[in-house]
Amino acid sequence: MKKILFFYYNQNDCNDLNILKTVLDGFSFDATNVLNEAKEMYVNEEYHIVVVDFTQEVGKELLQFIAQTSPNQRIITMSNNLECSALQGCEFCMHTLKRKRIFKPLNLKELTHTIKNYDNMICNYMHKFNNIIQILDDLIKSTYNHFLYNKDSQKIVPKESYAESLIVEELIHITELLQNNQIPYTVDENYTIQLLPKQ
Repeated sequence: MKKILFFYYNQNDCNDLNILKTVLDGFSFDATNVLNEAKEMYVNEEYHIVVVDFTQEVGKELLQFIAQTSPNQRIITMSNNLECSALQGCEFCMHTLKRKRIFKPLNLKELTHTIKNYDNMICNYMHKFNNIIQILDDLIKSTYNHFLYNKDSQKIVPKESYAESLIVEELIHITELLQNNQIPYTVDENYTIQLLPKQ
């Protein structure tokens, strides 16, 4: 059985991991949100893949530790912004560090696909981090269930017939993503997000 180390930042990711365990046959999981514990697990076990949320500094520190300990370790990085996990850029990240990337909030379908097909796929976001607009359509489709992106009008629009609470929850995540990447926008009373030109 292949082992996966899952380093998460918030409890929602841990809850998603419990679901992931039920759909991924042939894998076992160790999970922690404590840096020293993650390092100890990594040194004492052999992991097929390590999944790291590097939204916070501790995740970046774990990535650095793994790169120094075992540079060829398969890693899936997670974050809710477009910051690259390697300062050297996409080519170095993918070919030297063997990393793939997914966005948060966690999309279990995308994570499951990436784990199962890790060795046979390239990173979906390779060379796209310098412009969120290039990947916004894919990002909205793969990560958010209650919104659609209209490229022509530059609008992110809620789907009809969903509870307001579900729409508002995703709206908060989307606007955080836009803010983190310095994309100006407005939101109207119908929860439609209008992207604005950068000043």
